[in-house]
Amino acid sequence: MVGCFHVGQHFFHLDDDLKQRSLAKIWSIYPRAIALHEGPGRPVRVEIPFRDTHLPGYLRLRPEPHRPVVIQINGLDNLKEIEQDAIGRMFHEAGMNTIAFDGPGQGEMRARMPMIPDYHTAVSAVLDWLDREHRGHLDLSRLDEVPYTVDWVRRHLAA
Repeated sequence: MVGCFHVGQHFFHLDDDLKQRSLAKIWSIYPRAIALHEGPGRPVRVEIPFRDTHLPGYLRLRPEPHRPVVIQINGLDNLKEIEQDAIGRMFHEAGMNTIAFDGPGQGEMRARMPMIPDYHTAVSAVLDWLDREHRGHLDLSRLDEVPYTVDWVRRHLAA
């Protein structure tokens, strides 16, 4: 269901109200869907401090400590809910921790903060938060970023 609203909202670029209503459906449905997830690997909602707001994200931790981390960087019109659910699950099943977040101008952040030229500072905020909040559990020396669409450019800036 979340995927349907995600695909549908791509066609609403000329009707911002309709796009926002479609996105709001995603943000109301996804938490209810992950509440049904049983076993390890359920995505957990997180709020990462960034400038004068918070970056919303979903963290999926492995039960065993010291596993690598994959940061999923959204594209211009991707959403953390879609990336974390589909691709994040595959990384998690392969033994990695994952985090997907909406950065400035993306998803939930779209209404709070426009896209910024120094987007890499948002990725740095995510890394700092992971180090501060999960230092003993994550192996941040084994880290990779998976960007989507034009975010290959931002990936290199964040590195």
